[in-house]
Amino acid sequence: MYASSALVEEDGTWVIYFYTWDSSAFPSSGGIGRATAPNPTGPWTPGADLVLKPGPASAWDGKHVLAPHVLKIDDRYVMYYSGYDRSGTQWIGMATSADGVKWEKYNDSTTTDAAFTESDPVLKTSEAGKWDAGLVHQPRVFQTADGWVMFYRGLKSKNSNDMALGLATSADGVHWVRSSGNPLFKPSDIPKAQYFWFTNIVLKEDVYYLFIEGDISQTTQIYLATHKGIILK
Repeated sequence: MYASSALVEEDGTWVIYFYTWDSSAFPSSGGIGRATAPNPTGPWTPGADLVLKPGPASAWDGKHVLAPHVLKIDDRYVMYYSGYDRSGTQWIGMATSADGVKWEKYNDSTTTDAAFTESDPVLKTSEAGKWDAGLVHQPRVFQTADGWVMFYRGLKSKNSNDMALGLATSADGVHWVRSSGNPLFKPSDIPKAQYFWFTNIVLKEDVYYLFIEGDISQTTQIYLATHKGIILK
């Protein structure tokens, strides 16, 4: 299990959303679960079942759903997550919930392809040759006074490690436009690093704090980058 997103409910309950892998192979299968605790040190109680599962075998997310980021927006919850099909193509989807337990995936009723019968991604890979043409995943999303902001990791090829971080913005949290300044962050921005792996971002008082796991000769350290003010499109 991989812890991916956490929040604290109004009653003081701590909630973690995590994802599972059924094997070490890729593409593997797995889904997204939820656990609760009275305080951050536990005891943690996982739910009896996954709260978000892969779609049908033919679906765009029919093999695995993973790397969720959950937000509490007024009286509802919004989850952004990665999903991939049996070929390993990975896109970003969205689901909503009234209670944080029962989730409904975003579905565009105008799409008719078998891959999109029950749900649709909100961010797909770019066209061939682009830095994020291989896959897009690990979404981190914020609702701000200037609109919605998504940070995500992309690869030029799904079978490579030529990764970078990108930015997309949205007026409604569903329809996203990539930044013309992408990619925003590359492994070379960390001296001597070849790769970076997991990332997390905190928005506090108009400052974005990016925590990033940089890989130097297969040894990782945590680095911090910041940005103050409006994120440019």
